[in-house]
Amino acid sequence: MSEAHVWYELDVNGPRPRVPLEPGLDLRQGGPTDIPLLEPLNTIGPQQARRRLADGHDLWFVLDGSRPMFSCSVFYGSMPDISMKSRVLSLPAGTAALEDSMVAPAARGKALGPAAWTLIADVLAARGLTRLITKVALSNVPSQKAAIKVGFREVAIVRYRKLGPWFKRTVKPAGNGFASYLASPADTPTGSYRS
Repeated sequence: MSEAHVWYELDVNGPRPRVPLEPGLDLRQGGPTDIPLLEPLNTIGPQQARRRLADGHDLWFVLDGSRPMFSCSVFYGSMPDISMKSRVLSLPAGTAALEDSMVAPAARGKALGPAAWTLIADVLAARGLTRLITKVALSNVPSQKAAIKVGFREVAIVRYRKLGPWFKRTVKPAGNGFASYLASPADTPTGSYRS
């Protein structure tokens, strides 16, 4: 297994570009009764969604009437990260993490992700958070451009490789702050380790 992700950071309280949501669409935070909205988006499954909600994380949707056009998860306290020995990255205080953004095929190319992220960042700022982070596959250039469009800035490239029981995780910082945190998080050493 080999993966490489670009990590991004957004200052939710600072000046940032605004991407508007198209008229007629609504952003809504989801609850347990909204889990069936995930199915047509071909994203996380119902069991995983229930577990995330039970653990205090958010599900967000962009709806066209009752039709789901976009969904994503926002994590607090920790987030899934396969490159970590524990498979979980603890988040610093004031930080939330954006994951699993998915746009319905019929709505691709309409900037639904950036518009939703803009509004979600507003909600997070109102809740007292300071930073939103996300990671995008190094090969996913369209999603990288979408992140930059709303003001995310690249902070690091993290590469992860697994061969049998051996893991290798490398971090190439592109800045300070969260990049330094990624390079030496509390629950894993930098470099190689065995599972």
